[in-house]
Amino acid sequence: MRDKERLVLAADIGGSRTRLMLARVDAEGWRPVRRHETASASHAGIEALIASFLEAHSEVPTAACLAVAGALHGQCAHMTNLPWVLDGESLRARFGFLQLRLINDFAAQAHGLACLDEDGRLTLAPGEPEEEGVRALIGAGTGLGMAVLSGA
Repeated sequence: MRDKERLVLAADIGGSRTRLMLARVDAEGWRPVRRHETASASHAGIEALIASFLEAHSEVPTAACLAVAGALHGQCAHMTNLPWVLDGESLRARFGFLQLRLINDFAAQAHGLACLDEDGRLTLAPGEPEEEGVRALIGAGTGLGMAVLSGA
């Protein structure tokens, strides 16, 4: 294992599909270890889904970030189109993560906007983009979602 290397869990939890990934992260970046996609409703809840994914791996991730389709209230989320309630602290304790963060799925995507090249963006008005300007994301998923980042 490299110096300061960590195993992390990342998940995109939607009303229809859930995508999970284990990755090794260090100062050089991240490398995928394992990925899985499944129908969200095929599991009784998020705990069963995560437990099923992690049981095939002997090492426990030290951190997790779960991007969820739904409204967040602190580190609790109510899923859109599923009767699931996610409690970040309960999930952290249940799986032994040192850190766990719940984030809205569109907010998670908005943080990746800076990584898009010219072909991945649509210009709404001509001009020069501001380095610290406002960025917006609109898209269809289980519903119509959006996110805005200012000072990105």
